[in-house]
Amino acid sequence: MIVADSRCIFRGKPQRRLIGAAMGDGFQDKGVRYTGRHWLGVLEGEIAQALVDDDAEEMATALGLPRFAEGQTGTTVAIIDIDLGAVRNGDVEQERTPESAAEFIASTMLWNLWPKMIDGVENRLRCSVKFEGFSVQIPDPAATIELKPFVDAYRKLSLNGEYDVPARRAKPQEIGRFAKVESMAPIKQNYLLSLAAPFSGAAHHCARMRQADLVVNYVSGDPHPDEAIQYGAVFKAGIDADRYFSDAEPPTHDDWVTSGLHGTALGVVRLGATYVKSKLKPSVRDVDADLHHEAALAPLAGRLSGLVAGASGDGAGQPSRNGSRRSGRSGSRSAVKPRIVEGPQLIVRGGDALVVATVELPAWPTTKLVVAEPIVVIDGGIELRGLLEPAEVVGWVCLETGEHRVGSQISVGRADPRKWVVSVRPPRDAVVRLTFVVEDES
Repeated sequence: MIVADSRCIFRGKPQRRLIGAAMGDGFQDKGVRYTGRHWLGVLEGEIAQALVDDDAEEMATALGLPRFAEGQTGTTVAIIDIDLGAVRNGDVEQERTPESAAEFIASTMLWNLWPKMIDGVENRLRCSVKFEGFSVQIPDPAATIELKPFVDAYRKLSLNGEYDVPARRAKPQEIGRFAKVESMAPIKQNYLLSLAAPFSGAAHHCARMRQADLVVNYVSGDPHPDEAIQYGAVFKAGIDADRYFSDAEPPTHDDWVTSGLHGTALGVVRLGATYVKSKLKPSVRDVDADLHHEAALAPLAGRLSGLVAGASGDGAGQPSRNGSRRSGRSGSRSAVKPRIVEGPQLIVRGGDALVVATVELPAWPTTKLVVAEPIVVIDGGIELRGLLEPAEVVGWVCLETGEHRVGSQISVGRADPRKWVVSVRPPRDAVVRLTFVVEDES
């Protein structure tokens, strides 16, 4: 059971509203079927309405709910009683703990609210979850491999020529916009995202939403023939068609259902559903045989999905590729590490399959030598040094100036740009983990 306490602007004036709600199992009573959803408020006819103004204020105070500051608007949702449910660990089902429930809530936020959580959107949501004073770390959706293709597809909806619109002659002609992005699938799923994931495995889905930019649901399409490549799509209802999709939503707001719709609403929602289904297919490109060597798109992409966006190198005597310790340079290691801010992604350039990633370097006060060290990884996460064909760092490109630097290392002064794109030529049919070593330049 929850209590929702709101302070809003209604017809130009502030208004306090408070109502309770509970969700249980459906049941029958005297031949009448009930949904199991309950509302607790003021009965008006057969509908429970919210307490308002003084009545709402009095009840909120009696329940000990937080007070609103003068002129403040918003909503407080207080959970009075809850069934935390259970989680399955193999064949054993265990009751969910409060701590794991907090993580599940954070995961649910990511999968359903990410369009409002990403940088640059209007009225951006800044979500947080705490349990006994400790915060659940909620990542930026755009920085997660699982959600990034959906985020990129969403951003395309506002770029001319980057999205598609279902063809319709009658009004509304633009019932919605659709965009799709392919990327490498994660080799290991993010723990937090896995808790409330609406699907398993690599993404081959479309996130459907209305103008409110909240995910209604994820519709599945044809999986990519390469299990290590995923695609994420977004369909967003058009401004003039939004009300028709609203009419199609059940009370749970987690689907678009055509039963009960008629006329324009039925036509719009049906068209949206069939169009999305028709577009949810992988983009299989024809590659010139001269460019398609064994390490290129098929087996290579399947293994490169594990390229980790991480950086290390703050410990003295770190092993190099051949298993020996680095001792050719003097100077201390930097404890402040570079970090990968975009990618990694697989591209084909001049017939070579390359993995590229955008790296942001810290603002060090002195000149540093940054060395990219790719490590070959086999199944099971075992790092191999010197036993397989090594990965090769092709070079670095400065995002700001376009400057090219060949090789695995770059010297970066205090005034040099901080964002660089590093390119790696991986060995055939292998996963590469990219790390960085930072040293004071002697």
